[in-house]
Amino acid sequence: MNRRTALLGLFATGLSALGLSACGFQPRGSTSLPPDLRRVSLTGSQPGGLTQTLERLLRQGGAEIISTSPKPSDSLNVRVNNVQLQRREALIDRQANVRQIELIQRAQLNVSRADDTPLIEHETFETVRSTSYNPLSLLAQGEEDQRLQRELDEQMAQTILARLRSRLATP
Repeated sequence: MNRRTALLGLFATGLSALGLSACGFQPRGSTSLPPDLRRVSLTGSQPGGLTQTLERLLRQGGAEIISTSPKPSDSLNVRVNNVQLQRREALIDRQANVRQIELIQRAQLNVSRADDTPLIEHETFETVRSTSYNPLSLLAQGEEDQRLQRELDEQMAQTILARLRSRLATP
């Protein structure tokens, strides 16, 4: 009976996995990259943050990040420029105390083929995150700002990757 139950459980698991794959389900964070996006030279005007997050997502999707010169003829040059972070007071109470802030991140994307044929030129992306603000807990606020920055980087990297997939899917 124990062996039969185990076999039925294994069969049900396999059937579920087959059903999920047939409907196009992908785990969160997984990406399907077009063939043109398999070899990428990625540079950013600011090290870390957004560029690292985008590199991680590309690698998770199976892309090879090229750092050598000359670049292979089948690679893409992806450059993330002008990354800016703006902090704005979004909600002020009756006593003129800030209760909510917004972090706004902007970046510019340029993409070209290895032969310098442009695919995307000077396209600007923007992401926004809001959080409550308590001036009495400045230490906690610093940690919250860092968490929001990571979320902004993740959201913008996902958006850039979606834009790249969209652009490479159209002739």
